[in-house]
Amino acid sequence: MKNNTNFPRRALGIFILSALFCAISIGFGSAAGESPIVVVADQIVTPNQQFTVNVTIDPAVAITGAQFDLLFDSSIATVNSVTEGDLFTQDGASTIFSSGTIDNNAGTVTDVYSSILGATSVSTSGTMATISLTAGGSTGRLNLNLSNVVIGDANSNAASYTITDTSVLIDTAPVLAGIGAKSVDEESALTFTVSASDADGDSLTYSASNLPSGASFNTATRVFTWTPADGQAGTYSVTFEVTDSYLTDSESVTITVNEVNHAPVITGFVPANNAVFDETDAITIDVTASDVDGQALSYTIKIDGVTYSTSSSYVWNTDYSSAGSHTILVTVSDGVNEVTSQRTITINNLHPLWDIN
Repeated sequence: MKNNTNFPRRALGIFILSALFCAISIGFGSAAGESPIVVVADQIVTPNQQFTVNVTIDPAVAITGAQFDLLFDSSIATVNSVTEGDLFTQDGASTIFSSGTIDNNAGTVTDVYSSILGATSVSTSGTMATISLTAGGSTGRLNLNLSNVVIGDANSNAASYTITDTSVLIDTAPVLAGIGAKSVDEESALTFTVSASDADGDSLTYSASNLPSGASFNTATRVFTWTPADGQAGTYSVTFEVTDSYLTDSESVTITVNEVNHAPVITGFVPANNAVFDETDAITIDVTASDVDGQALSYTIKIDGVTYSTSSSYVWNTDYSSAGSHTILVTVSDGVNEVTSQRTITINNLHPLWDIN
């Protein structure tokens, strides 16, 4: 079995990225020529952050060498170095390794290869090469594309493969300023402004979801406004979100609407104010009232400061001692608030009629 330092050039790869670690994983087809399963996971690094990309090969057949080129956007990131991994040395074999040529102007790393020296091969997954990169200072997506990938099997033939290109997101998530829980009474206005910051200076877009009926959120001014109507007492959850077009931050805000008690309203009251009666008249005192909250109402009828009834109606049977000016005061209560109304009436003095037989 001979060394494999020269073999056909192909393209194959997978990027598995994390905040400080990335991997390009190479998979193979089976002996029957089936395509390998390639899983892609885009991840995130922050501007100016250094991170690594591992070119990892998981062979389905024994292999002795591999090579690749890397294409990238040098305006978004630069390559610092390429170092050998453990793929071909995992069984103690000696290797020949080339870190290739880095061109950060062209955005390429060319002719990276590794090959076993001697009559051995590997069939276990491992890292062929580790690429160190530094992200630029701006937000953006860095496309990492493998090309000219060649995998040599133990018979000096090119092994089959597939390639799935992916990207690294360079971004710092915006941070939504804390909003906190809010409380407001029914029929009262609640207004507040949402704000956020972004370390990258990106343009931010705001939104709100699950708005209660009657509430609004102006995405341009970032102002939330709501005047809950009567009957909207309760607890509501509104989610505010900010995005820089890549990453988001959000907060679910609990808004508590307090029920406001409405005082009852006296809708009718007899007798009329300044009504005139005669002694011995039966004077009907009657009051009607309503309550928008639907609460049970209680009544009090006072004549000249003395309580005569605790119902909504009372008949005052006057006599020959009742002449004069009198004040009738009614009070209606819903248990929380009460309202009053007053009438002044006059009862004329009549001489008694004597029946002399």
